[in-house]
Amino acid sequence: MRAIIEIDATDIAILSRRWQKVPENFDRIVEPELRQLGHAIAYYMRQEVKEIQYTGALAQSISSQIEIGNKRYSLIVGPTVEHAKYVKYGTRPHWAPIEPLKRWAKWKLGDERLAYAVQHSIAKYGTSVWYERKYGTKENPFPERTLQRKDTQRSIETLVNV
Repeated sequence: MRAIIEIDATDIAILSRRWQKVPENFDRIVEPELRQLGHAIAYYMRQEVKEIQYTGALAQSISSQIEIGNKRYSLIVGPTVEHAKYVKYGTRPHWAPIEPLKRWAKWKLGDERLAYAVQHSIAKYGTSVWYERKYGTKENPFPERTLQRKDTQRSIETLVNV
């Protein structure tokens, strides 16, 4: 007994053309969705740093960028200012200049004279003590907290379910 298999290949040319257009269509569909997701995550990250905002430079520097490489998409979201790493990881003990601390103390604590106490605290402990008390770690994980937010999770799920 023999099995006979018949294949109708009349539409094979159409199928072949469609498969050749997959990368083009993929770029057309996925890239805008990733951009939208990047903008949403950047917005949520700005919300996470609002409570520690002083000049607003950190929040204003948060942006998103898409890198397209060899069949690979990368979405990069985060701050670009130099002091972002100090906000996230703190600093070692050092003698901080008093004038910027006076402006900060007046803004944050309401009294510029408290800048001297802050200066001594930074000299003894560094700048991570506040984060240690608040988050239980010497690191301020605002990027990680952004990804754990429900609104961020909904945005990611929306992209995945497109």
